[in-house]
Amino acid sequence: MASRRQLYGSLLIAFLLSILFWHVRSPESKAPVKPAETRLEVTQTSDRDRAGGASGRVLVASRTGSSTEHGSPGNATMPGPRYVPVGDLSRRRQTAAHEYGIVGIVSKSETGAPVSGASVTCYRNRTPLGFGEPVKTASTDQAGRYHLKLPEPMLCKILVEASGLAAVEAWASVRSPSITKHDLSLPPAESGIAGLVVAAHGKPVGAANVAPAYPFSFPFSFADGRVASLSTRTDTNGRFELPNLPAGKTLVNVFTNGFLPALEEVTLEPGRIASVRIVLQIALTARIRLLNENEPVPQALLFCRTDSSQYGGTTDERGYADIELPRGTTSISCRTHAIGFLTTTFNLELKVRLTQVNVEEAPTVLGQVVSGSGRPVPWASISGGQASVMSDLEGRFSVTPSELPFELIVTALGFLNEEREIDENSVNGLVTIQLRNPQAAISGRVISSEDGRPAKGVSLTISGGARYGWSAMRTASTAS
Repeated sequence: MASRRQLYGSLLIAFLLSILFWHVRSPESKAPVKPAETRLEVTQTSDRDRAGGASGRVLVASRTGSSTEHGSPGNATMPGPRYVPVGDLSRRRQTAAHEYGIVGIVSKSETGAPVSGASVTCYRNRTPLGFGEPVKTASTDQAGRYHLKLPEPMLCKILVEASGLAAVEAWASVRSPSITKHDLSLPPAESGIAGLVVAAHGKPVGAANVAPAYPFSFPFSFADGRVASLSTRTDTNGRFELPNLPAGKTLVNVFTNGFLPALEEVTLEPGRIASVRIVLQIALTARIRLLNENEPVPQALLFCRTDSSQYGGTTDERGYADIELPRGTTSISCRTHAIGFLTTTFNLELKVRLTQVNVEEAPTVLGQVVSGSGRPVPWASISGGQASVMSDLEGRFSVTPSELPFELIVTALGFLNEEREIDENSVNGLVTIQLRNPQAAISGRVISSEDGRPAKGVSLTISGGARYGWSAMRTASTAS
């Protein structure tokens, strides 16, 4: 009985202690923990501030409850905001998006004023002749600003063009996801040509190709980055402009379909724009078709010549070619030139709507070059019939001439030159060319002009004639 009362007393004490424990526990510990709500407040900034990363801050609430004023630690016990410069976020956003680009301002080099409406183009692998792959083109706004968005990192050749100013080229490199700044200044245009192209009856000729005929020594780009004009086209009113040309005499070549090409000489004064009016003569179009056993011969050259001028064309995939000839022409002598075919001369009659010309396939001349003793002569030069080849290690060669008969000329080091006429009968078998060794030698003594004593250690170079002399120069030295 006493043990039962002790058991009930122990259970009662345990129950009272548990009630006391729940009442004594702190109420904060029972409250659920809520994460701090993220808030974003952005102060108003301009596009320039965001692009340059200058003024303006972003207010970002912290999830951990701590707050910092960018650059200074905050109170860890009080939840609060954190400030980050807008420029940092814009740069992080660009990096995350993997954006590549070039920005800048285009201005005039003389006054520094911005240039609006200028064309800014990024070229990949642009050559000095102006050829290259355009990647992106942009235009400047009223403040002269431009933005080229590139698809990947690259070395970019920037070409800037604006009316009334010289075109300028510059290199720009974009290596990482970022925006590269590149300002450009355009100098005033140098000497140039502003012209008009009209037909003989006075009507403007649009879409005509206009190109200056530069001398080979003319630079295509100047030291300050200015780009010389290579070519242009006339507009619908027949007008064209060729800026940045060197002072002096320049030939302007104009050509288009339906007209004869025109070549005009223009004298340019330094810093001035010359005006020119070019008249194109309406041409007669003669159509020719080249065939070989009723199969078209593409990429063949056609030359038609009068006493004063020469005209030409190239056949297309179907063997057709159009040749522009002066009005009033009734007939003209023409010839063909195609690789693997014999040259054919024919008379073109303008009364006929289509002239068909059959060309023959050129034969292959096989031969061997040997010495007087019958040994093969390697690396001999064989030319003739508008073809040139070299013999192999066994002295063998093959020539496909463009005409028959033709003169075959063979030259080799240490042998006299040899000539052989090749006709229709020679192309059926193997042609053997035997080279002769020289039969004479030159010996002599070199003396000083002052005292008449023998000159020692002097190097001599001896060269023979073009027809029967040495095929290469010989060098000798006097005794020491």
